[in-house]
Amino acid sequence: MKWRAKYPHALNLPLSWQQLPNGTAYSTLIEQYFKNRFRRILGKRLLKFGGLSAEIHCETACQQVLLTPETQEKLTALCQQNQMILIEDSLQKLPFGDGTVDACLLAQTLNFTQDPHQLLRETARILSDDGYVFISLFNPLSKLLFKRHLGHFAYRHFCRWRVIDWLELLGFEILDYQSLPLKHELKGFASLSVIVAQKRTLPLSLQPQKVRFNHPEILNPAQAFKETTQ
Repeated sequence: MKWRAKYPHALNLPLSWQQLPNGTAYSTLIEQYFKNRFRRILGKRLLKFGGLSAEIHCETACQQVLLTPETQEKLTALCQQNQMILIEDSLQKLPFGDGTVDACLLAQTLNFTQDPHQLLRETARILSDDGYVFISLFNPLSKLLFKRHLGHFAYRHFCRWRVIDWLELLGFEILDYQSLPLKHELKGFASLSVIVAQKRTLPLSLQPQKVRFNHPEILNPAQAFKETTQ
């Protein structure tokens, strides 16, 4: 059976962590992990994907923008309270120009996305040079292994190493990755995984350009010998 990243059916993205079992505990772990990393963002704009990302508190000087495929009154009030710009649009074709965003937060966004490849490609496109992407995922190698729904939401499983491979193919450097267990979980079987990556514009290994040496006196030793004997 051939596994494909693009799912044949549309998925709904939760608007709040309260809609998911253990959602409050998950959001607390993610927020604690990313807390110090958000402060390192250099730039003007941090883009959050969906309501789950919107509820992750970010201490940063950047203007925060929320992009969501649908909204509700609670989400609108949250944006007004935190002075976030709210944009309602598709996550598959992002309404931003190339290199116009300095950091992106995808809290469980890939788990509820029909086409994760397309979302990551669009994320790479809109990120500025050396921009950051912060990703959190549900770990399939945990108690969630046999679950296909969380609350009323169907979701998809992605191993962390697979997402890391996708990011590296798009030119990202992986800065850190961790498993985040709940209190009653072992770290090796944690329900959450997190990834921090940075967009790189130069290859990691530079190959110096080959220079041809065309000195006629060295390339023609017979002629050089004649000149020395005269």
